Amino acid sequence: MKVICKQNKMPDDYELLVLFKPEGQKDTHDDNYYAVEYGYYNDFGDKKFDINLNVEYEVYGIMFYKGKTRYLVICEGISVPQWILDDMFEIVDYRFPYNWYCNTFISDNLQGTVIGYKELTDYQHLLGLMFNYEKDVKKFLDIKEKIEYFT
Repeated sequence: MKVICKQNKMPDDYELLVLFKPEGQKDTHDDNYYAVEYGYYNDFGDKKFDINLNVEYEVYGIMFYKGKTRYLVICEGISVPQWILDDMFEIVDYRFPYNWYCNTFISDNLQGTVIGYKELTDYQHLLGLMFNYEKDVKKFLDIKEKIEYFT
């Protein structure tokens, strides 16, 4: 699936993507959750995503959570993927890789759905990728090179 960036300004009501670890998975590095904030402030004080207008992006996963849809894309100059709101894009290639999977997850007592490569549908990998854990980023980069579409 491929998309083109049509806007990159975050909406005024933008909510951070916050996913909670499964019960019993607390560690000393955090408070049992992952909060992910992408983007930057420009010179005018507008909050922007790290995506460029009119640039085409490969979609590596789709997440539905808390009434929002996000695409997993690699932004310019950033080597790890980021979950960006679908409102920022227009779909230009609707084909999914033939080996994508779908799974649900529960976070903060809410159900979400993720579609993508098999490992992405594993909640632990999803969290590890969001937090840029080396093993999960490496797994993503290895899989990224092997994406195939039906033709």
